[in-house]
Amino acid sequence: MKKLLFFASAFMVTLVSAQTSKSKFTIEKGTWRLGGDVSFGILDITRNNANNPTNIDDKTRSFNFSPMLGYSLKDNLIVGVGLVTNYSISESSSREVGFESIENTSASLGFRPFIRGYRALGNRLAFYWQAEASYSRVWYEYQSENSSKTKNNGKSAFVGARPGVSFFASKKIAFEASFGAIGYSYYEAKGENSWDIKNNRFEFSLDASELLFGLAYYF
Repeated sequence: MKKLLFFASAFMVTLVSAQTSKSKFTIEKGTWRLGGDVSFGILDITRNNANNPTNIDDKTRSFNFSPMLGYSLKDNLIVGVGLVTNYSISESSSREVGFESIENTSASLGFRPFIRGYRALGNRLAFYWQAEASYSRVWYEYQSENSSKTKNNGKSAFVGARPGVSFFASKKIAFEASFGAIGYSYYEAKGENSWDIKNNRFEFSLDASELLFGLAYYF
């Protein structure tokens, strides 16, 4: 994590140093912004039990896509709304006799209104602070090797803010990175067997799971 923050800081310092012009980049009133975040994750874990020599392989694949559309009400201030989509699948398997393979899948779909304010750091680089709220519906499926498929439904919500930076490769194209989150989140799920899960938490996070990269088009 320290290395990640170091390289992120070094990247920002390099970009700031590259701003040779004294003029400041401005996102003018009336500008539209079309962009979003995309991420794909792969996680493979092998677990070894010393007391009972069993090797268990856990594999997780995840995909997130969040398109966003915004409009500049005044210079360097954009309001808009976006979609929040997520899909993941995880599998646990082993070659040991008697081990029951398990597969879990989850999918979610929601919306995310936002307000984003920019502060120019040069003619191409800007810092932004984005206030947002999101609500998503979540669907789960659980399937073990020797049992029928179980389906569960849930919902999640978030209210908070995210900081980030935008680097404008041209007047219309920007590469963006969001590197944290602070806010309140709520999660609730109900299973077919009449069980309930509810979770409320206030979070301040700078870990890698909150590091998002995106591309935006301003017109």
